[in-house]
Parts: sequence; structure tokens; C-alpha cells
Amino acid sequence: MIHCFEAEPKNLSFSLDNSHPKLTAADKIAAGAYWDQVRERNPSMFDGGIYSCNSFAQDGTLVTMGVNQTSYSIYKWARDKRVHIPGTYVMGTCMFVFDKYRDAYVFVQRAENVAFDTGKISGVGGVVDYREVGMADFGGYIQESMEKEIDEELVIAGGLQAVSLLGFYWDSDTHKTEFAYYGEARVQGIRAAENKRIVGVKRSQLANYVQQHQDQLEESTRNHLLHLIGRLGLIYQSTA
Repeated sequence: MIHCFEAEPKNLSFSLDNSHPKLTAADKIAAGAYWDQVRERNPSMFDGGIYSCNSFAQDGTLVTMGVNQTSYSIYKWARDKRVHIPGTYVMGTCMFVFDKYRDAYVFVQRAENVAFDTGKISGVGGVVDYREVGMADFGGYIQESMEKEIDEELVIAGGLQAVSLLGFYWDSDTHKTEFAYYGEARVQGIRAAENKRIVGVKRSQLANYVQQHQDQLEESTRNHLLHLIGRLGLIYQSTA
């Protein structure tokens, strides 16, 4: 079940627990064998360390998340095989980029060589790569990861502006956690081969677009938009 939260007035706290994910020997063998099959079909697939969420608790305005290191290959196995073990699913990011020169939100269509949601329309984002970082600074590291994705996937002029955390959601079945950001930029094109093209959606048409194209939206983008659509329609006015 998806539980959505807006950034305000929530306070986020993170703790590191690398005893997760608690995989059996059989799990590790199955995940390794499955990754070999994935790589055989798509040799460009890259494995690496990523952050995952293993626990989630809310006490008033305080939200506490337990995080751990896992790998993209473990995540791919767990998601494709629907294995719901805490600490296997990714912590991810998604930014809704508003281009005032287009008067539109800029989405991307995913290419056919990506691990998930091929051909789907998506906000710009990705996984939170593993790097040793103090938990007091972890919220800032998530935003840094998000801004890195923008730089890798889009060609923009003049830099990214007005960045803010909109909210996040947590899936109580899988412990998958996704953070949504807002940003403004003049987008000139796409940079990464994982995207096929830019999809611009006029701000005034965003709500209708989401309702009419839900089946074409990437999973986390859809989850965020269904919760944040009203706020995204107004936010540019408040920052202009």
C-alpha cells in the first residue's frame, strides 16, 4: 500500500542499519542467477551499490527511516520476482521540472534499454547511489543525488533553480521509498541514452494529462502526481 506524505510539516530522520537485507543463501543464489540472465539479455545493465529503506515509522510530525546498502541486482531480482524483503527495494528520486519558457512541465519517455518501465513517461530521477554519508546529512545527500540525475539526463541552460522537496511516499508492502522534488530550468534537450525524447505538458493541462495517461506513466511518477497534482499546478505562481 502506498502512503504519501508532503514535505511540510514532516521532519525526516534517518538511521543506518546494514544488517539488512536479511537474505538467505538461497535468496543470494537466486538473485545472482537472475542478474546473470538480465545481463545476458542486456549487457549494458550496470550493477552497483544503492540505498534502500528497511523500516519506516511516524510519530506526529517526525518520520524516521532505517536505511541500508543493497545492490541494483538485488533490487532488480526482488522487484521482478515480487520478493518483499525489507532493505531490497530502492530509495529513489523524481523531479518535476518546470520550464517557464515552454510554460510546461518537462517529462521524459524512457528508452527500451532501461531496467523498468520501458517506453513510459517519467519525471527525471533515479536511484540513490550508495556512498558513505553521515545520517544527519542524508536528506541533503538525497537532494544531491536528485540534482546529479538532472545533470546526467537533461541539457539545461542557466542551471537548475527553485529546487524544493515536495514530498515522498513509502510502500508498506515493499518498503520502497521515493522522494519528489520541484525545480525550474530552461531545458534544451536530453542527454542520457536511457531516454528517448522530451514530453512537455502545459501547466494548465497537467491535471487532465495525468488522468488521461495514467497507464503511460512510470510507476513512481504516477504515484507522486496523483498525490501532488494540485500543488504542482500552483507552485510556479508562488515562486515567480
